[in-house]
Amino acid sequence: MNAASAGAENAAEAKSVAPVITPQMKIVLDYLKKYGEMHDEELQELLHIKKTRAYLLTRQMSEEGLIEVIGRGAEKTYRLK
Repeated sequence: MNAASAGAENAAEAKSVAPVITPQMKIVLDYLKKYGEMHDEELQELLHIKKTRAYLLTRQMSEEGLIEVIGRGAEKTYRLK
């Protein structure tokens, strides 16, 4: 096996691994299943976190394909993918 095929094999393995769901992510996912969508302020209140943590959490969830982020700024909305 050469280095190129080993790299491709490792990349395929990495994509097949399910995302790690933290307790905060679980709370967000449960809320979205119940209500359909949420805004940034609701997320911060629900989890008792500040803007920076909310941003990092939703960015991670979006990158893992758990949620979609619609809009920007004050109009930003989160929904299940």
